[in-house]
Amino acid sequence: MYYSESNNCFFRDDGFQFAPAKKEHYENFGFFLSEEDGKIYYVDNDSDKAIDRIIRLYREHSVDFGFSNNFNPYSDSHLKNLLPKEVQDELISRSPSKYQDKFCWKMFDFGGKDQLKNTWQFVQENGIKLRHFKTSKCVKASEIC
Repeated sequence: MYYSESNNCFFRDDGFQFAPAKKEHYENFGFFLSEEDGKIYYVDNDSDKAIDRIIRLYREHSVDFGFSNNFNPYSDSHLKNLLPKEVQDELISRSPSKYQDKFCWKMFDFGGKDQLKNTWQFVQENGIKLRHFKTSKCVKASEIC
């Protein structure tokens, strides 16, 4: 992997390229409910690398992509019930059309920490934080919080 100053971008050996995390990336977070193990996974920002990390793990845990090792995945209604009512209501009020779909609770989601305060607090307390690549060029959470 190498960093290109002219592009302000990292290039990984597999061709993936991503920009360093910036302060504004830490205003948002992403999470998903795993249909494989029933756990909540999250990232504390929406930088390129964090998005890549959560999507890769989501694919590994999703039956739809064929990588899941669980042949009896958790149902959508079970995943929904992992969340407290106030978190469900907060997500539904922000995106009513998305959360009317039958299999919506298996999907990953991103949102603003200030807009989804109950959700952000809940995933921090009950979820598993996904680590991703950090460099000296990236802003660290400790510099912001």
